[in-house]
Amino acid sequence: MNSEIIFLYSELSDYSIKCLNHFAENNTDKKIHVVHWPVNKEAPFKFEYSSKISTYIKNDIDLTNLITNLNPDLLLISGWFDKDYFSLVKKNYKTLNTVLLFDNYWEGTLKQIIGSFFFRKRYVNYFNSCWVPGNIHLKYGLKLGFKLDSIYKGFYATDLGFFSKFHLNEPSKIIPKRFLYVGRYLGLKGVEELWDAFELFSEKYPEWELHCIGTGDLFEKKIIHPKVFHHGFLQQSELDCFVKFKGVFIMPSHYDHWGVAVQEFSAAGFPLILSDKVGATCSFLRNGENGFIFKAKNSNDLLDKMIKIAETPQNKLIEFGKLSHELSKSYDLNSWSFTLNKILLKALKND
Repeated sequence: MNSEIIFLYSELSDYSIKCLNHFAENNTDKKIHVVHWPVNKEAPFKFEYSSKISTYIKNDIDLTNLITNLNPDLLLISGWFDKDYFSLVKKNYKTLNTVLLFDNYWEGTLKQIIGSFFFRKRYVNYFNSCWVPGNIHLKYGLKLGFKLDSIYKGFYATDLGFFSKFHLNEPSKIIPKRFLYVGRYLGLKGVEELWDAFELFSEKYPEWELHCIGTGDLFEKKIIHPKVFHHGFLQQSELDCFVKFKGVFIMPSHYDHWGVAVQEFSAAGFPLILSDKVGATCSFLRNGENGFIFKAKNSNDLLDKMIKIAETPQNKLIEFGKLSHELSKSYDLNSWSFTLNKILLKALKND
């Protein structure tokens, strides 16, 4: 049975494209349409779509006409902050099967408490279901008014083949004295605390290095240090040498809804240091078993965890990496496609 599926995205990402491509290539009876914002200049990924996917830049099309012409079997909207997307759902929810995609996790802030109350009272009925990254997001879905059986997990899956091959083909015999940060140079990503912590760390452990990959507002203010190396923005295909020779992956975000890079570097067999505000921690880090969690925005706590890594014996660090790889298998392209088909099948049954 032929089906039309429309995704209304904000910013696109490499892992999202891989999921879409995999689904399109393996479900030829289902046509994927992707509407998205222009590509972010701070993360200028070069995306390659399957020929079976139709793409549209949001500002270049009439959304209402697109919906009318395609009459999709499934409409998936990324978040609730794009007013045009949300308005479209509001106008069509009675005749279309709609799915909310979101990655916020519940923190119990006043804003979330008030927002979830109004969403539950006014907007939850616009959607048949929601699709979130992991277990940490289930509570928010329930607070918004979704029933447990209408909340699906694993939305931020990715192709782990590129990263897994470095663990499977070349098992770690040593974890080098190298920390790796991959992300934007922004205050909310915690790079300043990372630099502060490493500067102090380096005084006691001068043999360790910190490699940073990315760009952003703070790039011109980056730390200059003999053991800190800034590589700028790199496409995934350019990460080979960094992944191959291993190290310890750090994500020091003040707040990160998920963090797909955590799963990717877990797949490659990296021990981890993550802030307690990284959503992916719930799936890919067991504190003290394959890395350490530190309190976000606290450079002293980050320093403490870096020291713990430095003082962990090599044989144990290698075991850390092995566990990271095993935990990375939670979600992949196949599980993503399976879930989308499951959502679609339920939607069609309800028609």
